[in-house]
Amino acid sequence: MWIKFVAIGDKCSIEEQFEYVEGILEKMNTQGFVDSYRVDTEDEYPTAFFGGVKKDNKTYNIIFEFETYKNIKHLSIDIIDEKIESKVEDGYFEDIKFFIKGSIRRDWNKIVWLYDDDASVLSKDLYSRFFFTENLVRRFINEFMIKTFGPEWWEQVTEQSIKDKYNARFKGYKTIVPGFNNVDDYLFSIDVGDLLKLLTFQKRKWSPKYSVEIENVLLGSTIGNESKIIENLRKQLTVEVDFWEKYFKTFFDDDFKKVFEEFEANRNHVAHNKFLDRSAYKSILRSIEKMDEYMKKALKKLSEDRKSLEQIQVEAQAYEEQLLSIKQDEAGVTIRGLKSIIEEYEDILNERYSDITDALRFREDIEFTGMKFDSSRYSGELFSAISKVTNKRLDFCYFVNIDDGEGAESILTITCKQDPYVIDKVDEAKGFFASISYINGAATYDEEQGYYMPATEDGISESDIDNYLEIIVQYINTKLESLKDYVESIRYETVKNGGTLPIASGVYCDECYEEYICTDERLAEVGICLNCGAHHVITECERCGQYFIDDDEDEIKLCDSCKEYYEKE
Repeated sequence: MWIKFVAIGDKCSIEEQFEYVEGILEKMNTQGFVDSYRVDTEDEYPTAFFGGVKKDNKTYNIIFEFETYKNIKHLSIDIIDEKIESKVEDGYFEDIKFFIKGSIRRDWNKIVWLYDDDASVLSKDLYSRFFFTENLVRRFINEFMIKTFGPEWWEQVTEQSIKDKYNARFKGYKTIVPGFNNVDDYLFSIDVGDLLKLLTFQKRKWSPKYSVEIENVLLGSTIGNESKIIENLRKQLTVEVDFWEKYFKTFFDDDFKKVFEEFEANRNHVAHNKFLDRSAYKSILRSIEKMDEYMKKALKKLSEDRKSLEQIQVEAQAYEEQLLSIKQDEAGVTIRGLKSIIEEYEDILNERYSDITDALRFREDIEFTGMKFDSSRYSGELFSAISKVTNKRLDFCYFVNIDDGEGAESILTITCKQDPYVIDKVDEAKGFFASISYINGAATYDEEQGYYMPATEDGISESDIDNYLEIIVQYINTKLESLKDYVESIRYETVKNGGTLPIASGVYCDECYEEYICTDERLAEVGICLNCGAHHVITECERCGQYFIDDDEDEIKLCDSCKEYYEKE
């Protein structure tokens, strides 16, 4: 077991290095993280301090070493023990590293994590689970497509971008794994997100309509503006088959897409070697388990419901088997009308809504109502964020002012119902406010060339979108305060001063398995989990005074341990 991180740039000019290290270990001892500790020095390494802490008859070695590089002080910390292996269910190494980090973070400008065997254990466990569940999705798609469209389904009903990705990868894959040279491996050479694209694929058909612009290009009267053809042809595409609605919706419920996207985001977090703690591990594990349950039910239905599958096969044969897909970068200028502009806002808000929920996905105490933006209305509710602990809610609303003139600017404004935006007498703004600008396209006629030239490119301001995402995530985090984090912020001082934390010690939530069930009504409802908002009935044992989850209606309130004590008497 080896954990290594380094603190860079001391803020407080640490002169007494031994006392500084001893102070860290003393805090650990005072708060009960360790039973005892020691600090040793060696003449050969005058700026290194060899710490040892003991907990439950196990000794953990911690090396603190002060160094200077380019006149900047560094403190490297190594938690090393070759005899003890970290386990998912044992969070003691995590407690040690985060306690030390928390003890020193105010003294240094930056802390850099270099290596962490403890976090790697969590990633290894989750990645193997992702591998299994991810391949259940591949198995389901393969089985369904082969049974419905036949063995050539890949060429018939797969969009070109996914085919291109496969073609760029399969040669290298088969070179490494020669045993699979003679098998179809399409789904194993594409990304997890591409699997959802296959499930929600829309097969489109060109429905040609007369267009003056196309005619002018073909007749040569607007030479050089051929790119307009692509834009006009693309507008003439209509959805011929919606695979989700026609085929796959019957296997899943309405939450499946949301669960899949969360599964993909968590999978990429683990696959890209990002560090984990046990709180994130539990959240990601629940995401895997949800996805696993979906796929096992879908596979069972696929294997058992032969009548429905036969009907799908008949319907599938009625449609063209050749997928028509036009792939080329957009060109030219788009000049949108009122409806088209508000639909642009709808698309970008729906897209960024998932970014908001993804940024807050580890806040298990917050619930989102879903996007409510209605492109048929110029104002209304956007979405709500609700604390499952305090029931405090933030209702976000929108108002859009649209100008569909060429080159004109439209503005969508977002506010919060509970914190309306106002400007007082001294021009100080208060309340939540975000605005997103859209500039319509514009064109001018070039008499010399004989065709229109682009004057203004249409589009929504990317900087406005990024600003909206940043401030709304920060606003929700601030206004819907994490009471779990609050408890952690007061833990050290409370324990140090001999106080009692406002949570039931040793009592774990039935939903999230965290030790944050509230006991102080001044903070939140007694019995509610500050981490996830689950409700419990807790009672103080009349014999030992410890809190416990009271699922019984006994007149005398005793915890399980005390019940056993009396039963033995």
